[in-house]
Amino acid sequence: MKEQKNIRQELREQKAEYLLEKQGGIPQWELPSGYLDQLTDEVLNATTAKPKAGKIVRFNRFLRMAAAAVVVLALGYWYWYPQNAGTTLTASAEPDWSGISTEDLQDYVASNLDDFEVDLLAASAVEADNEMVPGTGISTEAIEEYLEAEDWLDEMDVSELFDENI
Repeated sequence: MKEQKNIRQELREQKAEYLLEKQGGIPQWELPSGYLDQLTDEVLNATTAKPKAGKIVRFNRFLRMAAAAVVVLALGYWYWYPQNAGTTLTASAEPDWSGISTEDLQDYVASNLDDFEVDLLAASAVEADNEMVPGTGISTEAIEEYLEAEDWLDEMDVSELFDENI
């Protein structure tokens, strides 16, 4: 009884008039007699009963073809068009080395020689062998073949080579 008075006092303090009116009253509805006794039987019957057959939805052939076409078009669009056009990188055919001096390039290669791959260095050496000698139109490879074929360089003394330059 004291507990009911405490509850009523709290409801008055919180100005809950509707709850104050309902507090302590008898509910207007009642359980039907024997409801709880029949409840277990009704639950068991409902759970063991055969499920009702669901309605099967079938798409006609036209709708299936249309859906497949939409999927193919969406995948094609996703594949052929880049997501962000701003992030695509394009490489030019030949790099522009005109702004860098030859000495700077040679210094860079000399100081970072260990960073280059051996295949890359070998490829650049082969390309250098086939370059044209400036002003002559003759490749360095052709000059080397000529000098090796004549064997005249092997027969000369070193002093003869440098006599003209002294």
